[in-house]
Amino acid sequence: MKDSKTWEFTWLEHLYEEYSPNTPYGKQLKKERKLFVDQEELLNEFDLNDKMIDFIDSHNQDVIHILGALKRIPRLERFSRLDTGDIFLVKKFIFNYKKIRNLIDSRLIETFGFSTRLDELFQQISLDGKEETFSISELYEHSLKDVREKIREIDIKIKDSKKQTHKRILKECSLDLRFKDFVLVSDKNIKDIRKRDDLYIEPYDNNNFVVKAVYDDDFIKLNTIRDNHYKEEKKIEGKVRKRLSDIITGYKKDIIDAISTISRLDVVLARAILIKKHSLKRPNFIKDKNIKIKEGNLIPLKDWLKKEGLKYQPLSIDISERVSIIRGSNMGGKTILLKTIGFLQLLTQLGLYVPCKEFNTNVFSKIVYIGETREKNINGLSSFGLEMNLLMETLNSTQDNVLFLIDEFARTTNSAEASALISALSWYIRNKTNSTALISTHFTNITRNDGISFYRMKGLDIDNFENTFNKNSDKQDLQTRLRLINKFMDYTPLKEEKIEKVEDALKVAKLLGVNNIIIDKANEYLRR
Repeated sequence: MKDSKTWEFTWLEHLYEEYSPNTPYGKQLKKERKLFVDQEELLNEFDLNDKMIDFIDSHNQDVIHILGALKRIPRLERFSRLDTGDIFLVKKFIFNYKKIRNLIDSRLIETFGFSTRLDELFQQISLDGKEETFSISELYEHSLKDVREKIREIDIKIKDSKKQTHKRILKECSLDLRFKDFVLVSDKNIKDIRKRDDLYIEPYDNNNFVVKAVYDDDFIKLNTIRDNHYKEEKKIEGKVRKRLSDIITGYKKDIIDAISTISRLDVVLARAILIKKHSLKRPNFIKDKNIKIKEGNLIPLKDWLKKEGLKYQPLSIDISERVSIIRGSNMGGKTILLKTIGFLQLLTQLGLYVPCKEFNTNVFSKIVYIGETREKNINGLSSFGLEMNLLMETLNSTQDNVLFLIDEFARTTNSAEASALISALSWYIRNKTNSTALISTHFTNITRNDGISFYRMKGLDIDNFENTFNKNSDKQDLQTRLRLINKFMDYTPLKEEKIEKVEDALKVAKLLGVNNIIIDKANEYLRR
């Protein structure tokens, strides 16, 4: 289940790129971005994480060697009619599989299902005595020894014949062809050697000729004999290769099982390393539809703010209903709240842990973001049309128990209709589906239907704002103004028993540099 819009909205790629499986199989699984949608399966993944973390803590040096072996695990593409290269890859795979098995403890061997069934196969394809390489050794077929000995003897004779020819040419013509295939001879010197039978001559340019050695009949006969021996060698090697290929084919199921074992260990080890790196905490699952977060961190934002020298405020919230409306002024943190919850939920259902002190949640069949994207207009649909289309596609699908992250829904239409749409949508999801929705909005006229909770972002710290933002503020640059917003804004979500007006927008606009004449006029209109 891969939703690029939700992935992009939550900024998850920032952390996910640090998740680094080492085998081609693990890398493929990472690319697939599979979300676990079964709670029991996900709990099993968490248990694997915990076992691996324990192993890392007690076997630090072994982990380094395991990572090295994982990096050398090749992808196996074929299990029948293997050529020499394929057999080499099978041997390399089993060698590193065995190495990893010998490095992990008995608990992980049992947990991941490592077996010794491939040991016998490894012995059968390792008669050459080499570990991570493969060649068709004479030990696989005794007749290879005879034919290769004949080839070696012929090669000595061929080399000697060439040597004698080169020696004669050097003595009689002063042309040295011992270490090169040809020499260049000028046109004024070529006539002295034109009539020799042991030299081949052809023009090189207007002033020079290429001269090569021509070998005698004995040399040609020797090469003919060598060719015949070589064909015999290849014929025998082909028989050996087929025999080994058939043996490997017989172990196909065991090899596939070993691939699955290595893949699982690879991704779990990569997860455990990431969990330890960021001190992530194991999520908890609860029976009702509540979501409870204690000091949850949106790592990409936290890292960026740290780089900019700005404070980061973790998210703590207790969501007690399946549908929640989150209100607040612009730049008040509504969207960041949705991003943070989506970030934590995606990490959880990827089998990872979360940057929280505590995260209680559920397992959803799908996590869907509806809001502004880079896709401004597709197939004639405006941003409003895209929102409606995605919403109805998801609601009409067979999937239930969806987590909706709906940011500033219907923001491009008028406030009265937008408020009515949000009210109707929240009622529908609460009463006609089994899904969960978090809906952010800056509109105030939302109907308070039963079973729907309302939250308000605390917003601007008015007293400190008024005391600090002095008359010289219009001379401050944008970066300084953004720092002031960060300083004065409280991103705490407060549960609302009744809807209160949120009037931070003009103060934020003032912070961003809108001049006092416009701000004063806007306040005058508000008082009317």
